Amino acid sequence: MSRARPALRVDRVRLENARAGDRARLASALAMASPAATGVADRALLLVRRVRVDRPLAAGTEGFAGELIDRIRAAKTRARRGAIGAGESLYFEDEAALERAIVCAVLDGAKLPELVRRAIPDCEAPQLRWRRRILSDARTLPGLMMALVEAGIAGAWLARFDEAELRTAAELLLRSYGSTARLPERVPGERPDSVSAARVPGPKSVPAAAIVEAIALARSATPAHAAGLLIAIATLAVRRPELVATQALADALTAAFDPSASPVVSGNAIRGTPMVPAAARVAPASTPPAPGKPRAVAQRAAMREQQSSSRPTTMADAQQSAARRAVTIGSRTRESAAQLPPAAMPIAGASTSVRSDCAGLFFLLNAFLALGLYGDFTDPARRVRGLSPFELLLLLGRRWIGAEFARDPLEPVLRGLAGLGPRERVGRNFEAPAWQVPADWLAPWPGAAQRRVRSRAGVSRWHAAGFPIADQWHAARPAVWLRRRWVDSLARYVEARLARALGSTDSAEAVETLLRRPGTVRLDDGQIEVAFALDTHPLAIRLAGLDRDPGWIPAAGRAIGFRFA
Repeated sequence: MSRARPALRVDRVRLENARAGDRARLASALAMASPAATGVADRALLLVRRVRVDRPLAAGTEGFAGELIDRIRAAKTRARRGAIGAGESLYFEDEAALERAIVCAVLDGAKLPELVRRAIPDCEAPQLRWRRRILSDARTLPGLMMALVEAGIAGAWLARFDEAELRTAAELLLRSYGSTARLPERVPGERPDSVSAARVPGPKSVPAAAIVEAIALARSATPAHAAGLLIAIATLAVRRPELVATQALADALTAAFDPSASPVVSGNAIRGTPMVPAAARVAPASTPPAPGKPRAVAQRAAMREQQSSSRPTTMADAQQSAARRAVTIGSRTRESAAQLPPAAMPIAGASTSVRSDCAGLFFLLNAFLALGLYGDFTDPARRVRGLSPFELLLLLGRRWIGAEFARDPLEPVLRGLAGLGPRERVGRNFEAPAWQVPADWLAPWPGAAQRRVRSRAGVSRWHAAGFPIADQWHAARPAVWLRRRWVDSLARYVEARLARALGSTDSAEAVETLLRRPGTVRLDDGQIEVAFALDTHPLAIRLAGLDRDPGWIPAAGRAIGFRFA
């Protein structure tokens, strides 16, 4: 897996009455002090100034390691009871919590503890470290930015940076997630720390709820133009990374942060005109049910109307209705900026492990990368916008496995990875283009025959292997229809391609061979590891290269790896 860090790092060791072979025995004892043994979570950081072990190494490595583990556990207990700067040890839930504590101390004008100064490079010059290491790191920046937003200090911290470098970081974040959109410019003469009144996109581009919430959260965290853009993009990169490259986000950013945009009527809101907060709306007085209409039906209709009127429908509504909470860091209490709950990420940031009979679905991620549907860390551009790789796995799993897949433990895990709400429809934000197979996709079938299929809607070209090559419609098709057509056409192509790659004459058999692989899916700290049994692993999958580690996929917001044992 990527970005692994050592379980235990020791800066200096002093052995009293050292004997021959103590170095090797010490290395063996330190290896036993794993996170599971010491009780320190994989994502957590425990900084300890000094640990003294009285048991001699020569008396036995296991005994020495046992005392070392007990000392580390005791240091962790002491650290969790104190605040930053107190005692001989410090404990942080993850690297984002440590960074948040450093920024908070800098804003307070407090001196960083020696433990932090020794463990973190450039922590005494945090702005310089952010410029060199963080603002240019598209994998680290979103999570750290969210930690600062939740602590209510993002606006104050970003105010220490120039607008130009924040815009550069925001643009880099967009490019890293495959977007080609341009950020809205600040109007000359406008104050750098001001943004326009609440706006919503026009009728041509209705944003997803996650986009509305991200922009509302950014606007509540800071009034600054460039800082708001960066926070909005970082928030979406954490919660729904597949939406960062969509045109819906580009339109929403322009509507919210471009003061020169002309007012556009959209639904019940006028862009450029502040909306009345949902909390301030007065519900209509209850009226008796219409003649012939049961009272229970009328009551349910009234409840639905009241619930819909209290639900945020625009960026202004979401901003006004966001809850405020207090966050304590060290000795200082800050009131956080408006915190909106994520659309749905029930397993993000948590350790989860499930056993699935369909774990081979994850092998399709390598097929997606090879086809250019999604980009990897070397080239984040992709052909698919607004559709998470996990949503695509859900759609294909339902198609190929059916009702059995709905009962598999992997199905809710994929929904959580995609950030879908309990009732949110899979693929609803997918900006599906008209289906057309790129020329390089046809390379496995040189000189294959094609045929034309005509209908009232238009003309389609079909490949002899059983998939459509291109569609030409006489009139524009509805977005929902385009999504279904695109997924169906992709599924047919992947079936044919898998049969070719796995050396099978039956596409259904090839799909079955790849997908029906029992395995354990483990999620932790932005990474996914899928473990399979090596002795039953088909050689054809290995020869096709479908079981290599996909690594970091920007649209997924996670790194994926496979393990065979």
